[in-house]
Amino acid sequence: MRIIAGEAKGTRLRAVAGQHTRPTADKVKESLFHRLGPYFSDGIVIDLFAGTGALALEALSRGATHAHAIDRDARCIDVIKHNAAHTRLGDRLTVWHCPAMRAIRTLHERSVLADIVFVDPPYGSQRIPDVFGAIEAIVAPQAVLVLEHGAKEPIEDAIGMFACVHRAVYGDTVVAMYRAHEKQTPRATI
Repeated sequence: MRIIAGEAKGTRLRAVAGQHTRPTADKVKESLFHRLGPYFSDGIVIDLFAGTGALALEALSRGATHAHAIDRDARCIDVIKHNAAHTRLGDRLTVWHCPAMRAIRTLHERSVLADIVFVDPPYGSQRIPDVFGAIEAIVAPQAVLVLEHGAKEPIEDAIGMFACVHRAVYGDTVVAMYRAHEKQTPRATI
């Protein structure tokens, strides 16, 4: 696992020990960022269920202004911090050690609006609709949400204010890109 392009290109990333995380494979990440755009001139990125932080760090390496990497597992947080220091991108990364929904509430309270949100919850967690609903409060107009999920999980083409614009299958993994089709009034409870 490595950073594919940009200022930290080629930097190897540490993985989380054990079997509880599934780092996004380099070929999947390369295809994903090719579709998102090879480089960014700015933008805020949120990486929910961040694991190693590889997606947030890749976005920073390619020019995102700032990223938030969120995970509730202390082992993941240690790896994210190591990878951020190793890539020298840590000054533009905020690492959150808390559940995703708590981080989303706090980001909303701080008026953070993301241009890209990566969502990679544990496969089969059944949390995707709730997470999508909460994310509505923290996305900029025309934001892109990237969902990684298991190929056996049926996921809707439209969830709340997000509509699927691209879906690709890589073995047991599906990467779906959703675009916020219009900014609606966020739900009162997050």
